[in-house]
Amino acid sequence: MQHTASSQNEREKDKKEQGTILSFLSPRKPPEKDHVKMGLQSQHTVGRVKAMKKMGQERQLKRTQQLQHGKPAKRQKTMTGNNAEKRCDEGTKTCPRCFVIKNGGAKKCAHDPTCRLNKQYYETDGGRLDKVEVLQRRLDTAMMARNNRPFEGMELHSSTIPKSQADVNKFFSQRKNVELPPSSKSSMKEASLEDQLSPFSVQALKERINRLMANCSVGMTNSSSVPKVIGAAIDALLETHKSITCGTEDNVLKIKDKRGKSYWEHQNYQRQFPPGTLGFTFPRDDKTKSPDHNYSQLEGVTIYLVRWELNLPGIQLICPECRKGELIHQKYDYKTSGFATPIIDISGVTSWACSMKYKCNNTARCDYRCKGNDGPLLAQLPAQFRNAYPVDPRYALSNKRHLSQTFTNVMDKLMITHGNGDQLAQLLSETRGDKHLDKEEEYYNQARDTGTTVTEPFPVYEDWIGQYSPSGKDLRDMKDVAAHSALISTGVSDKDRVCREIQSVGAKTTTCDDHTYAVLGNYRPEDIQNAKCAHSIGTETGEIASVVIVPSEEQTHYAHQAAQFSRRPNVCPKVHVSDICPRGTRIWNDIFSGCGITCRLGWFHYLQRITKTLVEDHELYRDAIRALQECLYYYDEGDLAAVMQQISAGNLGKVDGKVCPEENQLKRAKQYRQYVRVWSYKATVIQSKLAAWYRKFKDEYDDTIHADLFTGPTETAVEEQMKNAIWVEDILPKDDLYFSVKPGLMSKCKLPVFIGTRGAESKVEKGNHIMHHCSNGGTRRTLTDYTSSAGIALYNLRIRYRLHIGSLDPKLRKKIPTAFHRAPHYTNHLRLAFINNLAKEAGIIGNVHSRVEELPADNGERFFSEYLTQQLARESSGVLYDEKTKRCKCKDCSKIKNPYAKRRVGSIQTAHAGNISSLAGALICAEREKKNRINVTNLAPHPTIMIAPRQMQLPPQHYFLAPAQSAGRTTSPHQACYHQQRTMIQLDLAYERHLAYQQHFCQAFYKHPFPPYFQGTTIPSPVANPSKQQNLGPYTWLTRES
Repeated sequence: MQHTASSQNEREKDKKEQGTILSFLSPRKPPEKDHVKMGLQSQHTVGRVKAMKKMGQERQLKRTQQLQHGKPAKRQKTMTGNNAEKRCDEGTKTCPRCFVIKNGGAKKCAHDPTCRLNKQYYETDGGRLDKVEVLQRRLDTAMMARNNRPFEGMELHSSTIPKSQADVNKFFSQRKNVELPPSSKSSMKEASLEDQLSPFSVQALKERINRLMANCSVGMTNSSSVPKVIGAAIDALLETHKSITCGTEDNVLKIKDKRGKSYWEHQNYQRQFPPGTLGFTFPRDDKTKSPDHNYSQLEGVTIYLVRWELNLPGIQLICPECRKGELIHQKYDYKTSGFATPIIDISGVTSWACSMKYKCNNTARCDYRCKGNDGPLLAQLPAQFRNAYPVDPRYALSNKRHLSQTFTNVMDKLMITHGNGDQLAQLLSETRGDKHLDKEEEYYNQARDTGTTVTEPFPVYEDWIGQYSPSGKDLRDMKDVAAHSALISTGVSDKDRVCREIQSVGAKTTTCDDHTYAVLGNYRPEDIQNAKCAHSIGTETGEIASVVIVPSEEQTHYAHQAAQFSRRPNVCPKVHVSDICPRGTRIWNDIFSGCGITCRLGWFHYLQRITKTLVEDHELYRDAIRALQECLYYYDEGDLAAVMQQISAGNLGKVDGKVCPEENQLKRAKQYRQYVRVWSYKATVIQSKLAAWYRKFKDEYDDTIHADLFTGPTETAVEEQMKNAIWVEDILPKDDLYFSVKPGLMSKCKLPVFIGTRGAESKVEKGNHIMHHCSNGGTRRTLTDYTSSAGIALYNLRIRYRLHIGSLDPKLRKKIPTAFHRAPHYTNHLRLAFINNLAKEAGIIGNVHSRVEELPADNGERFFSEYLTQQLARESSGVLYDEKTKRCKCKDCSKIKNPYAKRRVGSIQTAHAGNISSLAGALICAEREKKNRINVTNLAPHPTIMIAPRQMQLPPQHYFLAPAQSAGRTTSPHQACYHQQRTMIQLDLAYERHLAYQQHFCQAFYKHPFPPYFQGTTIPSPVANPSKQQNLGPYTWLTRES
């Protein structure tokens, strides 16, 4: 029963719900009209449509009044939340042209794009379409018109139109090519479209610059360092992105709104200035048209807009001072102070930079300010972005003229030999003048050819350049700052780098020390008041290992230098050559005691001690010099024969394909001496030859100058050098005296070139000559120290590179031209190592540069005037020196005893002199030999030339050497070898004279180790058979038997 009742209730509920739904869906009955009360007012009843229209008009009028007289905040908002723009067709904006027409006036202006009277109103949809869409619609309309054009004439093909066979043949015949005029060969619509759209087109730039030149801004008028046309160019470029702004406390660009003007300006900016590009170069104008006076001055000029957060959005500029804050942009320097940075190039073109000013936001601890093109800011940027501004950070000084990196690279090379900078400044000024003439000629020539009457002349030189080129003093200031600056990718300044490169020079066989005086001429006298000369140390390869300026020639003044040099791990010489030997050898023996070193006197100074006493104007002066040299050495027999064979074959001394003996006589010995080795005589042989030399030339009198060849000091000098003969003979094995270079594949003679290690002394002389030409001009002390050190480091590098080329396989050496065997490709090996590390970090396996010389750590050695300053400080502090060895006793030198050198096995045996006690005794023996002498004939072939020793060659530049001192003049110990006499190492080409004064000693030279009359014995009697021959070494002589 309960179940039946519940089901009945549910049925009743369903019926009620269905009734409600049906009543809702059933149509309603219209209300009944009261015909009694309805009257005439029903005629004026407003319907719903009319009421809504009337309400809309009232609201529109009210809204218009609010927009015109209300605040911007009350304006209607768009979907993006911005205020709606005012429009003339909506009544929210007044058209300027309509206002002038209505109220009267003479102002000429166009209708607003939103005005219905504008000619392009309907085409641009009331200004809502941009130029791109309008032009695209025009192109589409023209294209549709061409495609929808009905067929005409021969184009019609239908069965209803009768066609003749002639018409068919004409239709299928080949059509003639129609030549278009020159102006119609290219599609001009696309070009004109690009010109109209790009704000950087030539036409757009010309219009903008001419407008700015007609209405000069305050900055253009007040700026005296920037030409007006350059100021107009800067303003024209800045106008292209003037809407792009950043926050006041950060460098974030406000360009997120894609419908905003700043967004599209940034897009146009990035198309012209992609990331890593800051400069805009003005393109050349059409030269077939009339020249534009303002734009013709800008062609080829580059304007750099240095604003890093604009070119590289999101970049973080760390403060170079505190390294904690961030640099926040301020304003452009041209806008605030009317200053633009000129960038002067060696080509004569001057570029200009408009830079953003920055300030560190770490105001609590730092108030650093800089510009976007300052060196400290440029140095911290990666290379790919830093190179967008073409100035080396070391030369990017604030508020100064900048030099392009191309010019500074050239200046770095030339400043070493042109340290005064005046020649470089003059060169830069002349190239800018030449560029001005080129521009001027092009401007007037274009005007003449196009028939244009020029009303305004091209600017004069002063107005065109804006600022003069830097003077020699300015270049010296820039170079001095750049040399000591570490704003470089490697982080090591050039001054420290070249100093450490000199510290890396080592010695294995021979070292040499020498004094020079010409280097002091590179300094200003007030900078080195206490200096007297420079002391240099060289090695067997010719490299200069150390150069210091000392107060005097005393050993105590360069003892500290010698001790520092001995500490180098790659220094372990066997022989040391000194210019004052045999004096002063104890200090070198003590310093290099771990090497077992032996001191020797150089051939140059040994001969010079005699030649300085001769009369230079004597007719036999040169003969005496050649004869004196031959008292020291003889030539290798095999090498000499090989050279003579090649000369006979025409491979050496060849003129027009033929061997010309006369021409060979005129050639210098340098062409041949590189193929021949020389060996020194023993001490006793040298002594006997000197005695014979003195006897031969002692009575020579010149009737022209009425003077003898010898002067008063000559006898004493010869006697003294006979005692010193033991100090000039070779003590090293022959294998250590030379190393050979294999001939190249293109060599005709196929003879190896020998490079001697004995001639360290003459090589040091050449290095001294190079130092004399570094930084000449009396520059400041710091700059002279750098240029001199850089010159020596480059000189050493070229020597090492030449030796490397000589060690290459001839097949590899053939690829390198001979002219570049002394010209290395890279001079900064520290940068090569840096690039190798970068390549490895980038994923390269191995090194991209081979043979990279490792730069050692700074060992504390200082060179040139820096050593002089330290030396004077040590003396003033009371540093003592050892009285016997003359060694320095400072804290750095007291414990130095060459700990890196290894003692060699065995010792070098030194020769001992014979029992000649004086020159007089040698002359008595020579006279006794003369009585018993017989005629001796040389059966060896006479060579056409006389070959000088390879190791005795001196620098070919002798013009800086002064004449020899007058006879009898007293000199200091070192001035006796002052290096200012003209060199006497040049040899004559006559070989017969070589035999004239050598024959009478041939028996003693080659039969006995010591001449018999040196032993107190008598000369044996002649033999019965004088035709007997004996092989006596390099030549075959007829001798006597005892």
